[in-house]
This record gives sequence, structure tokens and C-alpha cells, in this order.
Amino acid sequence: MLTRETIESAARELGAAMFGVGDLSLFEGEDPRRDPKMICPKAHCIVGFGIPVPRGLYKTMKEGTQFYTYTTVGVKAIDEEYFEIFLFKMASIIEDAGYDACLQRTTPNLRVQGDKSANPETIGVYELKYASPVEPGKPPPDIMIDFGKAARACGIGMPGRDGKVINRAYGPFMRYAFIVTDAPLATNPPFADDLCAGCDACVKACDAGCIDPEKGLDTWKCWEHYNKARGYDLPRTQWGYQACLCGKKCDVACWEHLTGKTL
Repeated sequence: MLTRETIESAARELGAAMFGVGDLSLFEGEDPRRDPKMICPKAHCIVGFGIPVPRGLYKTMKEGTQFYTYTTVGVKAIDEEYFEIFLFKMASIIEDAGYDACLQRTTPNLRVQGDKSANPETIGVYELKYASPVEPGKPPPDIMIDFGKAARACGIGMPGRDGKVINRAYGPFMRYAFIVTDAPLATNPPFADDLCAGCDACVKACDAGCIDPEKGLDTWKCWEHYNKARGYDLPRTQWGYQACLCGKKCDVACWEHLTGKTL
């Protein structure tokens, strides 16, 4: 019999530091293009996993000794390489028990129609403005879930003021992936804390004023700042992940505030 304990045990053996199962009823009223039920209509829940980004990758940026390793190892390698293997292994456990496992990792090169924001890590994004529904009553593909809402539903984090998913143990030093499944797993209570309440640590840490206390992160301004921080003047059409030459001071400030430690 498949249980959440079985899945959690395997996930932690594979390196997951955060694990939770979210009730899909928490997504009622969600934009259909971001609704997990539109991916798997018979789904019962969404399973969330968090892999920590090594603190040392932030520390070298803070000390000014190395910047690009955070981008290549702390972001790209976890999201686009490690999580693919991780998710396939987790899916085999779920599907061997007779259920469906719809795997969800970040898609930084895609955004849904009408989303004019730019991902601050990958500029060469494609807006799905030409996609159309396959039949009436369905949203146009592809469905891209909101990771902040998914983390909150799974009880493992919340969307922070700077756009990152944060939790008290790891702050923003974590990457996330999810599985939408029809397996009848016991769910967590949703994440209830407001970790940003009364805190402007990330706002104050940003040298370029990219984070507004009310509006959140200006992604274009952020991208331009962390590329020009050391004299770079890359065009907005630059493709691929770029080194965070600002040192991710917003993330460091958030982590130090939430953990009470100094990096």
C-alpha cells in the first residue's frame, strides 16, 4: 500500500530536506492555466519537495570570490538536472503502486499567455501566446503551476516578498519540485506563517531598489542590476542563465533574518 510515509522516506534518501502533501481543494478558483487539476483531472493531491542550495554558494558571492557557480550549480543543476532524476525515481514509486505521477519542475524559459514579466534568471523566455485549447472548456497548454501557491498548499513554504519561495529553516536557499497525483495520500495543513510580516530585510539589502514592499520584485530591474553590478551591459535579448553579480544580497539578508545566523 502506498502511503505518504513511503514517499517521504524515499524522497529524503534522495536528498529532499522538505516534504509535504497539499490538498488540491486549496487551488479552487485558480487560473485554469495554473491549476494542477487541469494537468491531472483525477488528481487527489500535490506532493512537494525541497532540495537545499548549499550555503557555500551564497557565501562565495558574499565574499566576492565566485559568482557563476551559484547559477550553474545552485540553480540550473538542481532544477534542470538533479530534479529530473529525482522526479523520475519518485514517479516510479507512485506509478508502480498503480497511480499517476505528473511531474512538475521549473520552466524558466516559458510563461503563460499574458504574463509579461521576465524571469530574472533566464531572459530568453517564450510566451505561449499562440497556444489554443484542444477543446471547449479547457485552458490552452501548457499548464504551469504557481510554485509559491503549491509550496504553501504542501505546507513547506510561502512566496516571499522578493518572489522566492521561503521557509523558516532554509529561507530562500532552496529549490522546489512537485508531483500532481491521484494517489490518496494524507495531506498537510497549508503553510500558515507570514514570514514577511514586519520584515524588510530583502528590500533594504537590494542596492538597486528592485523590491517594493507592496508590489514585490521588479524582475527586469533586478536582471539589469545583477548583470551590470560589475560593469556588464548585456542586452535584454541575452540568452540563458546569467551570473548573479549583485551577490544575491536579498536572499542572504532573508536567510540571515529567518535563521538568526550570519552567513
